[in-house]
Amino acid sequence: MATLRDIKLRIKSVKSTQKITKAMKMVSASKMKRAEDRIRQARPYSDKLREMVSNLSDGLDETSHPLLAKRKEGKAIVLVISSDRGLCGGLNSNLLKRVEAFARRKAKEIDQVEVITLGKKGFEFFNKSEFPSKACVMRKPKPPWSAPWSA
Repeated sequence: MATLRDIKLRIKSVKSTQKITKAMKMVSASKMKRAEDRIRQARPYSDKLREMVSNLSDGLDETSHPLLAKRKEGKAIVLVISSDRGLCGGLNSNLLKRVEAFARRKAKEIDQVEVITLGKKGFEFFNKSEFPSKACVMRKPKPPWSAPWSA
């Protein structure tokens, strides 16, 4: 049976862990807000770019370039961009489940569906699924002693 001293030590340890977890949550919330702000700031740029590409494509003849030509559907390539580590809650699992469902729907419509992954989690998931990854691009890990601001 645990002594009173052991119980107090355990309570202190749990409280310390709670403080660390709370600090980590605050940091991640701050980073998320900054990322959302950057997306909002980029929205006018993306809207203008979409408008410009639309105006350009309206004036093009479809036969002027082979990439603009209409073809029958026979093959689909799905590019999956996931993270390398699982430190982002349900992002990877939700993303990968939806992509797999999309690939299954496409497989019913057309002959061949291929998956290309960008990120370790997507690669690991699709190598165990019915749509193994045909290619994978993973980011080269930084050494743990490098500073976060170093290039």
